[in-house]
Amino acid sequence: MSEAVEEKSAFRLKMEKNRNTQEKLIKETDWYWEGERKARPVSWHVKDLIPAKAVGLIVGESRAGKTFVALDLAVATAEGREFFGKPAIQGGVLYIAAEGEATIAPRLTGARQGRSPTKYTIATIYLRGLLTDEEVLASVIADAQIINQKMIDNGQSAISLVVVDTLLAAMGVSNWNDASEASAAIGILKEINRALGATVIGVHHHGKDTSKGAAGSYALVGSPDFILSAFRKSKDDLVTDRWISVTKNRYGREGQILHFKLDTLLPDYWDGENGDEPAFVTPLLDQKHAVKKVSKTARLSPGDECLRNSVDAVLTTKAIGENHPEFGQIWKVKASDVRAKFSESYDTKGSTNPSEAVRKAWRRALANAKSIGVVEDGEWLCVKPD
Repeated sequence: MSEAVEEKSAFRLKMEKNRNTQEKLIKETDWYWEGERKARPVSWHVKDLIPAKAVGLIVGESRAGKTFVALDLAVATAEGREFFGKPAIQGGVLYIAAEGEATIAPRLTGARQGRSPTKYTIATIYLRGLLTDEEVLASVIADAQIINQKMIDNGQSAISLVVVDTLLAAMGVSNWNDASEASAAIGILKEINRALGATVIGVHHHGKDTSKGAAGSYALVGSPDFILSAFRKSKDDLVTDRWISVTKNRYGREGQILHFKLDTLLPDYWDGENGDEPAFVTPLLDQKHAVKKVSKTARLSPGDECLRNSVDAVLTTKAIGENHPEFGQIWKVKASDVRAKFSESYDTKGSTNPSEAVRKAWRRALANAKSIGVVEDGEWLCVKPD
C-alpha cells in the first residue's frame, strides 16, 4: 500500500470517529448583530485582480490561453512572485486536472520557465470522477487536506490557491444553460473554498459569442466573486494578440486589460518527447489595448467631429472594458469626461454666448452619436472594441 493511500485511509478513519462531534459544531448559517463585527479591508490574492479566499473563474475561448494563465497564476503563487506585474500572495497550490492529464506536467515546467520546482508547493490531482458525485468530492477534499498538511509539515505554506481545470470536464452538468445546475457547479467550488480557506478558481470556456462571457447560464456570471476573461485576435488562423480582462470583481475595479504572449522554452529545458512544447505567459505590460477609433464619415458637422475626437481622446486613458447585456463586448467612458473634453475643444469663435453654443452643440452631437459609432447608455458612452 502506497504512503498516500495509507495516509488517506487513516485520515478517513479519524474523520469517521469525529463525525458526531463535527456535526454538532457545524453551523449552516452564521449570523450576528449589527455593530458586533467591524468592516475589514479587502484582502488580495493578487493585488487589485484576484480577491483572497474568494471563488472565481478564468474563462476563455479555445487558444486564448486560459489554462496557461491559470498555470502562470499557480507558479506565481507558489513562488510568491508577480502575476501580470502585480504582487501575489505566496502559498501552496492544488491543481485539479479533469482533462489534458499528460499536458499539465510539461506546462508547469513551461510556467516555471525552466526553474527547478520547490518541493511541496504545487500538487496535482488527476480527477477520476466528477465533482458532482458526493463521494468523489469528499475524496478530493480529503486528499486536499492531506496535501495541505504535508506542505505545512515540510516547512511550506498552506494551500492558498485551488484551480479546477476545466469545469466542463470536472462537473457532471447535463445542461450548463440551466441556472440551478450552473449554480450547483459554482457551489462545489465554494465547498472546496470553505474546506480549505483558499482562493478557488474554475477554468471554463467562453460561449460562442465571447462578448457574452462564460458558456452557460447567467448564474456563471452572477455567482462567482470575480471573473478573468481571456481573449484572442487571429488572422489567417494565427493568433496575433492575447489579453485578459477583469470582467467581474465583487471587491474591486473591473475593466483592467492586460496583454500577454505565449513563449516556448528552449529544448534544453524539456525532453520534447510528448509533443507538447512547454509554453509560458509573458505579460506585455507596456502594451495598451487597441481601441477602435470612432468611425469616420465623409461629412461631419463641427459638433459631431468634436464628439468623435473627444471620445477618442478619453478612450485612450479611461476606457473600461465590459460585457454589456445589450451591446456585448464594449468599451465605455464617462459621458462627463467626454463632455469636459468636448467643452475644451469645441470652436466657439464668433459666438456671442460661448457656453450656450457648447451646450447646444453637445446636445446635437449626442442626438447624432450613433452615426459615428457611439451609443449613449445613462452616464456612459459606449464604443465597440476593434
